[in-house]
Amino acid sequence: MSSRKTRTASSSQKAQWIIALGTSVILLPLVQCASSRYNGDGLYQQSGKMTWMSQSSSFSFEYLGCVWAVTEDNEDWGCLANGSSDGTSSWYMMANCRRAQVAYNIYASSSSSGTKCNSGNFKESFHTTNSLSGFVSTLSSYYTNSPITSNDLYDIPTCSSDGNGNYLNLGCSDDGNFVIAKFSDQYCMKNVGTYDYLKSINKYLSKLSGCNDCSDSTNGNTACTNIITYSESCSVVDNSICGDPDGSKSKAVKASSKTTGGVSSSSLMSKFPGIGNSIKYALGSVFLLASFIMFLGILMMNRRKRRANLNRKYRQASSSSNNRGDKTSSRSESSRGRSKSASGRSRSKSRTRSSSRHEDYLNVDDGVYT
Repeated sequence: MSSRKTRTASSSQKAQWIIALGTSVILLPLVQCASSRYNGDGLYQQSGKMTWMSQSSSFSFEYLGCVWAVTEDNEDWGCLANGSSDGTSSWYMMANCRRAQVAYNIYASSSSSGTKCNSGNFKESFHTTNSLSGFVSTLSSYYTNSPITSNDLYDIPTCSSDGNGNYLNLGCSDDGNFVIAKFSDQYCMKNVGTYDYLKSINKYLSKLSGCNDCSDSTNGNTACTNIITYSESCSVVDNSICGDPDGSKSKAVKASSKTTGGVSSSSLMSKFPGIGNSIKYALGSVFLLASFIMFLGILMMNRRKRRANLNRKYRQASSSSNNRGDKTSSRSESSRGRSKSASGRSRSKSRTRSSSRHEDYLNVDDGVYT
């Protein structure tokens, strides 16, 4: 009983180690690459700086450009809807919907006279989740010096058909500008080219590339706080355009990789694009091959067992037939022995009778017994 309990305890410990290892493998990329919603208290930021929003008196922002990132509400942006008519039945099937978003840096300080955009005042880089239209709408409402308004975006399509088999939607160019991109699918996930470079809109947005003070006498800091409300932390791993003036975000990524004992995924992904998918495919192929080999091994073991059982049955059958043959021969030999002894006895009796008769004949005297 004690050995059985020991084996049970060791197996449970192994299972716990396997679960812990799998959890660390799953959480590692999440810590390094994923973005999380900023809720105003700084519960999560990739830069590692916490609660700066409530402790700062003035804010400034800096426009960075266009990044392809996740959306706030998928159904409002032409993504896969959570319904059987769109071929989805669960929420995770539409969790990776991405659209062209605005990337920007936020700077903050305790100074009431304004915040300069330098590495000492850098707090976090964000990307919007309500696309360019949401960003421009917030600026139009709360930022008096906005060079762009919602009227400038009135004719931008939202995953609409171009009449030639493609679909048009807002996208990002390689240099970080906004464009009207062409997509081959109705959910605008597969980019196949550029339809319009939106030169006038990018010109307006470039005026926000400098340091823009969010503080004014009318709205206070509401321009920056409202932009942040509909934003997530912009990952330097996912998008190289995301800001990191003081290097705090890169340091956080490297620290997380060292803590978990792994290699920095940012350096690997920058040197080898697509390495994540390659590793997944390689591991999947190895597991598939291992499963096939295990299946063949089980078949061979079963075949050997069947052969062993057949040989055992054959040996048992042959030994039983040999035993029956031995018994039959012994019986025949005993019967022959008995017949020989009986014939011997009968011959001895006949000899005895003949000898007695001869003696009687010798004792006869002239035909008269004496």
